[in-house]
Amino acid sequence: MTDALVQVCPARTVLAPFAGSGTTGLAALRAGRRFVGCERERAYYEIASERLSKAA
Repeated sequence: MTDALVQVCPARTVLAPFAGSGTTGLAALRAGRRFVGCERERAYYEIASERLSKAA
């Protein structure tokens, strides 16, 4: 589902104002897009950071 959502966005940078565990960021990276994510909860930030660094 998230992959399909990223495909609908214009071919630029994807913004996730509530990044959570980074699923939208992963979909953006897989689609060759840039990604900006914001997350206020430290635990989710750590999870997303690890997931996205492995994907990069």
